[in-house]
Amino acid sequence: MTLPVKEIFYDWFGANAWLFEKINAVHGDFYDRAMLLLSDIGDHHHFMPYLIALAAWSALGLGIGKVRGKGGARHYIAAWLGVFAVLAAGYAA
Repeated sequence: MTLPVKEIFYDWFGANAWLFEKINAVHGDFYDRAMLLLSDIGDHHHFMPYLIALAAWSALGLGIGKVRGKGGARHYIAAWLGVFAVLAAGYAA
């Protein structure tokens, strides 16, 4: 007998639905406001400003490292380019 892939990787043999129900059973003023804030932070409309902020942060970090003589190595630049490639592909999709 083979199990469907959905049962293993998505539903976790029922644990996914159980966990969802347990998390959503918790309520309170602070908790509800915090969850709404976290949902808003993760909204896909905010992705481009996050990408721009991350690019500025990485450029600043690489620039400071270069000035201090401690950074700017090619592997750091390649790693950041990989991060931006993945994020840009996710945004495009």
